[in-house]
This record gives sequence, C-alpha cells and structure tokens, in this order.
Amino acid sequence: DSGEVLGGCWEIVFTVLGHVRRLRKLHEAAAETTPDAAGEKDDDSYEIDAALTAEQSNARLVHRTIPEEMMDRIYQRSTLLSSRAGQDFFTFLCRVSETEIFGHVQGGTTLPPPAAKKRSPDTSSLHSLIEAVHYNMDSRPRLVFGQIWKIVSDHLARVALTADRSVSLFAVDSLRQLSINYLKKEELQEFQFQRRFLKPFTVIMKGSDDRNLRELVLRSVAQIVIVCGQGRDPTLRSGWRSVFAVLGLAAADRDAGVVALGHEILLRQVAAARARGFPHSGPLLSQYVVGLSTALVGYAGCDAEATCLHTIEQFVGLCEVLAKTLAGAQAEEPAAGGGGQSLELETWWPILLGISQRVGDDRINVRQKALHVLIDLIVKNFTDSEDQLQILQLIFRGILVPVLDNAEMEEEMDINIRSLLPLSFTTFVPSRHSSSTPTRAASSEQDWLHTTFDPFLDGCLRLSTKIMSRYGDGAMTDELLTLLNHCVLSPSDTVAVKGLHRLQAMLVDGPGARIAPKTWQAVNHMLRRCILESSPTKVVRRGSAAGDPDRLDVREAEMSRQGRPVVACAAIEVVGQVIQNKACVESMGKEMFVVLMQGLSLAIGHWEHAVEFSGGSQLRPHPLEIAFHGEKHIVHALKALVAMIEEREMSDKDSEMRSMLMGHTRSIFGTYLSKETALGENSLDDPFEEACRVAEFGHLNGLVVELLEGFNELDDTHLFMISWLYPILSDLIQTNNKAVRSAIQVLISRIFGNVLSIKQAGGTN
Repeated sequence: DSGEVLGGCWEIVFTVLGHVRRLRKLHEAAAETTPDAAGEKDDDSYEIDAALTAEQSNARLVHRTIPEEMMDRIYQRSTLLSSRAGQDFFTFLCRVSETEIFGHVQGGTTLPPPAAKKRSPDTSSLHSLIEAVHYNMDSRPRLVFGQIWKIVSDHLARVALTADRSVSLFAVDSLRQLSINYLKKEELQEFQFQRRFLKPFTVIMKGSDDRNLRELVLRSVAQIVIVCGQGRDPTLRSGWRSVFAVLGLAAADRDAGVVALGHEILLRQVAAARARGFPHSGPLLSQYVVGLSTALVGYAGCDAEATCLHTIEQFVGLCEVLAKTLAGAQAEEPAAGGGGQSLELETWWPILLGISQRVGDDRINVRQKALHVLIDLIVKNFTDSEDQLQILQLIFRGILVPVLDNAEMEEEMDINIRSLLPLSFTTFVPSRHSSSTPTRAASSEQDWLHTTFDPFLDGCLRLSTKIMSRYGDGAMTDELLTLLNHCVLSPSDTVAVKGLHRLQAMLVDGPGARIAPKTWQAVNHMLRRCILESSPTKVVRRGSAAGDPDRLDVREAEMSRQGRPVVACAAIEVVGQVIQNKACVESMGKEMFVVLMQGLSLAIGHWEHAVEFSGGSQLRPHPLEIAFHGEKHIVHALKALVAMIEEREMSDKDSEMRSMLMGHTRSIFGTYLSKETALGENSLDDPFEEACRVAEFGHLNGLVVELLEGFNELDDTHLFMISWLYPILSDLIQTNNKAVRSAIQVLISRIFGNVLSIKQAGGTN
C-alpha cells in the first residue's frame, strides 16, 4: 500500500527480502539432508531449540512465519505501481541484485570487504527481477515498460559481461526467455520497441571475452528467429535489425567456431528467403534486406577465404529473390510513383556497396569473385529495365568509383616504367649509368594493380557501353569521365597511365565523334590538370612553397626535379591522338582544337626547360625525349590545322589558328637551324651532354623532313594558302642536311610549278 512513496527505501526492502529468501533456502537445504536437524515440531511453538544454532533457529522461524507466496505477492503487485514508482522499484531491485552478485554495486565508491569477494554470488534477487519483469511485461503500456526495460537490460548486460560464467550464462538465458515472450506480441507499425528490447544481445556479443557466452548469444538469437521470425505471420519486425547486428558481429569474431556458427545461422535466412521469399514487405522489407545484406558483407570479408567466397556466391541467390520481390511490389502498386524506385535503391545499395568493398580485398580470389558478381548483378538487374538511368549513374559514382579508394594501389617502384610509355615514344638519350647496373626485382603479380585493376576498368567500360546502347551515347559519359579522372589523378604512375589509356580509347575509338561540347571542356580540364601536375615546373613550385627544402626526403627531392615523366608522356599521347583524329576534331570544333594545341605546347615548354636532366635512367624517360614526343604530335596536327582554316571568310578563330600554324612551323624550323649551327660550332665538355645533343638533332632532322613532306601532301588549294611559308623555306634551304634540302626542293618545285600556275590562271597578283 505504501509502494508509491517508498522511493529509495525499496533498497532496504529488497535487501531484507534477500536475507529472508536466503534463510528459507538454508532451512530447506537442512531439511533435505538431515530432517531432524531442521528442528521441525508438530506444534506451532516459537521456542528456540537449543540443539540449533542461532542462524538455523532464525531460518526455521522465517520458514514458518513468512511463506514464499507472501514474498511473491510483492513482485506480482509491482504491476499496480505508477510509472515513476515502478521505475524506482526496478532500479533498486537491480541495485540489490548487483550487490548480491558482486558483493558491491558496480562503479560504487565503497569497496566490499575482502571476504565478500570470495563468496559465491547470490542470484536470489536476480531471479526475482526476472519474475517481476514477466509480470510487468503484459500489464504496462509499451512506452512505460520501455523505460523499465532500459533499467533491467542494462543490469542484465552488465551481469553477463562481468559476473561468473554460470551467472553470465543465466543472465543471457533469461534475456532469451524474456525476449521470446515479449516478441510474441505484435509490434505496431513505425515503432522500434523490439530493436531496443534485443539491444543487450548486441552489447554482450560485442563486449564478452567468453567464447561460450558468445555462442550462447548466437544460439539464443537463432531460437528467437525460429519462434518469432518464421511462419505465415511472424511477429519479429524491428527486432531484425538487432538480430542481424549480432550475427554481423560474429563475422569479425576472433574465434573461428563463433564465426562458423554465426555464418550458419545467417545462411538459414538466405535459404529461407530463396525458398519462401522474404518474411515482410514494404518498409519492413527494406529493414530486413539491409540488415541481412550488411551481415553477409561482414562474412564476405572474414579471415576464412572459403567462407568469404561462399558468402559472395550467396548474394547471387539473394538478389534473385530481391529482384522478383521488388518487381511484384511495383506491379501491385503502379501508382506509387518514385516510391518504388526509392525502395529499390534502399535495398540494393548496401548489397552493391558491400560487394564493391570486397573488390579491394587483399586476397586475389576474393576480389576477383566479388568483381565478377558485382558487374553481373548490375548488368542483370539494372541495364534491361526501363527508367533506370538515374540509378545506374548513382551506382557508377557511389559504388564503382569508390572501388579505387578501397583498393591497395601503392606507387610502382620495382617495375620497368618504360613499359608504360606510348608505342610511338622515341628513345634516343643514352644512359649515364653503366649497363651492368642490376635491374630491380619484379613486382608482385598478386597485388591489386596487376590482377584486378584492368578487369575492373574493362568491366566498367563494358557496362557503360551496354547502358549507352540503350539510353544513348551521352548517357554515361560524365560517369565514365569521373571514373577515369579518379585514375588520372592517382598518385600511382601506373594507375594514372592506365587511366589515360582508357580515356584515349574512349575518345578515339569510342563515341568521340558524338561527344557534346560540354564534355570536351571537361576532357580538356582533365588533361590540362594532368599535364600541369606531372610537369617538373609545377612540382618544383610546390616544393619551394612548402618550406625548408632540406626537410624533404631524398625521393621527394628527386620528384621535385623530375616531375612525373611517364604520366606526362601518356597525357601528351592522348592530346596528340585526339587532335589527329578527324572525327574528334569535327566533334570538338575549332575553339577546343586550339585549346588542346595550346595545352600540348604548354607540356612541351615545361619539359624543354626542365632544370635538371636525370640522364635517362632505366625507369624514367629523359625530358628531351618527352618534349620531342610532344613535337611529333604537333607536326602531325599541323596538316589538320591547315585544312580547318577558312581563308576566304577569315574569322577571329581562323586568324588565331593561322597564327598558331605559323608560330609552330617557324618554331620547329628555327629550332632546327639553331641546333644545327650550335652543333657545328663547338662540342660540349661532358660526353653525355654532347651525345644527348647529337641524338636529339638526329631525330629533329627526321621531324623537319616529315613536316615538309606533310605540307607537300596538301592539295594545291591549301598549299596556296600557306604562302607565308616561302620566306621560311628560303632560310631553311641553307641547311647542310641533304634529306632536308631534298624535301625543300620537292616542295618548292611544286609551289612554283602547279600552285603559281593556278595563281596566274586565276589572274591574281
């Protein structure tokens, strides 16, 4: 009757009840072993028996005067207490239970006496607590009981994690029984009471060091699923999230037996879904699938490789069920509008994201399996459906591009980087080092870069090609550029070069002729940034602005002098191939052609004026070779530039292009003459520098001949338009090189033959 006002006095009440229960047990134990020692008499005498100790006499007296039913009524009538009084009731009951088990209150300031630590834990109040929870579970509103359960669950979790094994196992088993009873009641929509009720299992699974206890938690969860999560009308709703959280924690367990048990329980859910479908629909379907797939992802990355491969394979069957379920849901509710697509994205996203993370796994078999499953799932479930373009674009940006971040791609320092140079790259600078210098060891053939990078990019390109065949050429262009830009800006030279190779294939061999002007601007920005980032000038400015250069380590100082030559070569190759491709030139227009030519000239200038020449080591090309590679592409592009200029209706852009043509031609011929003069006047003291100069001039000689022959291949109309070339040829013919003079004579003969005759026939001055 006074329970509403007891407040903190409940602690005294429960302490006394604990003593009473202990005395009753003492008397019952004595009666079972030696009935005569219990001092039982037929009368109701309360006299003290001299043959008994004081504690035995008290036990006999308590047993006679305080029946068990009287104490049980205290816990039964706790259901009549108000919300506030009920919370006090359970708070102090937990406190007394903690004192009985540990000898003191956990976290308290008063330490127990040494003797208390050695005694066996008393679980009398813990049993009473479980009974009281049973009484209040059905009689109180969910909100009120939720407050009580927060107090009780914290106590049970604390006991399970810190008490003796027998007490811990009892606490987990009690949680299991309480959970099953609670989950049998149907949960109202939009409520999360089940998830909160099952939270202690997650806490115990995460914090316990006892393998047996963690296994009991898993078996308890499995029984909860069997009782409450199966059948035609399962009552387990929001609790699935806690169930899958516990199973997911088992995937990262340090004990292989626990991992295997959790995996087995989880695969039962996959098998049940494949056999009977998912247990819920609508919003609950999303919660169930997300929880199940998140837990599966954990096992796809566990230490046991066989478990990983088996789990990844299970995603295939799970996704088949998911696709059928979503298709059925959309057919039943066609008027849902974007809701169906939202549900589709919510359920598919964690699956695809989890598998994509495994593409970056350290184990080759796991990542190759994950990549194969990932691409197949996207192709099978998204490319053949209508109105999926937006989701596919999101998948590219949010699923596929981050794969490059998850993968371990370190800078290549132990392979022949010359193997990454363009096929047309010309090497002419001799090595400053002795040929007996030992070569570096070959890099690992099992790392991500050598085994998975190319298949990953190929898979992305195949996927984008399939998408563009359905939605149009421009459907995935931005997404592809985002992916390739991620590669191009990688700190790894190998990744950057391979990304540039794919960009070149996309522009030259792919839909380059149908690329929009806006996309060409993005391509130009990507290439120009790559040229600047890889140039020695750019890197030197960064190093000088960082502070004291003496603080840089040796490799950083070397990079600040040399830049990233192999990346620069690949970027120059892409620009050169694009501006030589007729379809690309027609697509990009004159303005973008000029911009790309300017970028190519910028790259050449950076490498021509490189301060330090490393001497052509076995791993990096010489700056002179890089500049010459750019000059070759300039020469190849000049013929296309002549054809693009409209002489009759000269616009500002045509005038700019004509100036560019004249400038590059004069620069190439003028450089050739100056280097020839310098080579004939004196020789350098350094044999290496002299050898570089001779080799460079020999290849420059061939470049001049190629340019002259290119002008000679122009038709008469275009050749007539470059009359500004005549004075330049009169200077160039003074060269001592026979091949150059012969090419000039052929060109001049044609000019003064066919072209001038056409000019005279036209009556022009």
